[in-house]
Order: sequence, then C-alpha cells, then structure tokens
Amino acid sequence: MMNTHKNPILGFCGTLNVLQLFSVLFLVVSLGALLGGCEKKQGLTGKESIQLKRYEFKTKSPYAPAPTIVLEYPVYTGPQAKELLSKINFAIGPEGVFGQTPEELSKIIAEGAIPFDSARAEVIYHGKGLLEVLWTITATGAYTGSSRITVIADLEKGITHGPESMFEDDVKMAAFVHARLEPELQKRIGELYQKHPDVKETLTDMGIPLPYGPDDLFNLQLGDKGIQFVYTFKFPQSYASIEPEPMTVFIPWNEIKPFMYEGCILERFVSK
Repeated sequence: MMNTHKNPILGFCGTLNVLQLFSVLFLVVSLGALLGGCEKKQGLTGKESIQLKRYEFKTKSPYAPAPTIVLEYPVYTGPQAKELLSKINFAIGPEGVFGQTPEELSKIIAEGAIPFDSARAEVIYHGKGLLEVLWTITATGAYTGSSRITVIADLEKGITHGPESMFEDDVKMAAFVHARLEPELQKRIGELYQKHPDVKETLTDMGIPLPYGPDDLFNLQLGDKGIQFVYTFKFPQSYASIEPEPMTVFIPWNEIKPFMYEGCILERFVSK
C-alpha cells in the first residue's frame, strides 16, 4: 500500500529550486553566526568600561627628584547614570585620594609644590557590583618611600566601602590574619636583623614588627576566591631604607565567612 503522507521537510525542499535552497542555507548560517556573536558578548567582563588617564606635570622645583611628576589613574565609564558615575570616579580618582583635581594639582606643582613624585592607580578587582582600585604613591623626603591606598567603590550606590562594610569584628578578623602571617613575619624580621644587627635593639624597643591590626584591613585585595591581606612593616622614616617589602597572605572565602555579618558586601562572594 502506498504511503500518501508526505515528509514535510522533503516536501518543502522539493518545492525549491537550487538557487532558492542555497538562499535558505545562507540565511540559516548567517543567523547562527549572529546568535554566536551575541553569546560571545555576554561573556565580557566589563573591563572595556575602564579608561586610563595620565598627566605629566612639569616642575622646576630644585627639590624634585625628576622634572616630571606623573599622575595616572583609571576612569570608570560604565552604563550608570551621569550623577552616579561622577560619584564613583570622585571616589577612585585624585579628588577622593588627594582632595584635589588634576587641574588643582597642576597649579600647585607649577607654583613649586611637590605633593608626590608619582601617583599611579590601577584596577585590581572589578565584579560583584564593586570596583577596587590600588594607588601606589611614591614620595621623596629624607628617604624615598612608597605608600599604598586601596579604594573600593560600590557601582550601584557610588559609595566607598571599608572593613566596616565587611566584618562583624575588625579586631578579631585582624587577629586571625596576624596568626596566619606570624611565621613568615618572624622569618622576614629575623633575616633583616642578620643583615643589620645594629638596628635590632632599637627597632625591638619600638615594638617592631608591629602586629597586623584593624587599620591594615583597609589594604586588603578582593578576589573571586578569597581575600589577599597585605601587611606593611611601617618602619619609622629614619629606617625606611631597610624596611622589607610588604607581605601578603591569601585566605579563602570559607575561612572568612565566620567573620562576616548579615548584609555585608562580602556576602556577594559566598553562597548562603
């Protein structure tokens, strides 16, 4: 018995000539490529919304270590409203850190002031609705030294966050971090005293090495897997030339979670 039901696909193809069939195939391939492109864009991290600004201020001050003072920092250009973007960039930029705009810095430098030798900022974390920027500021006094300032801006509210937005008890969190740092800290300070035995008594009397404290929590670095805690030795200025490099210790989220409180910004990184 003959099957009178036609295959809809074969029936459709049977009504097309070769040119029409080629056109249909081209349309399908083009549509697939278009959809593939859209899917790729969804994987973007948002780095394309960060721009870098750089200023080179000329100075004629005889006390400047170089004729040019460099200021470099990121500018966030995300999809937020203009007013919110202004708050974010105020927080992470020179106005939030130095209290002065690039134009104001240019003016005082032209008048002979040396606010710093160089000030460079970079984005070290961008995600979970947060933007963290690390400033490294180099200045020359009796000794050349550098300082670090981290700024965490909330991309939804335009405010900045510190340890008070993260931990229920800053003192307990700092003590936990110090316990992790202690072995390496003692090793590093011991190596220093071997090289410079003449400073051991003086620095020890000053309480060096200082313990990792609540104020050090302002220098932490966020990450998707945990937090990098940074310890600086904070030697007196007269001993800055022999101060060891900063130390870091990484602690994963599962160990940090007990120190959080309900509603803190770190809940964005851990599953409840």
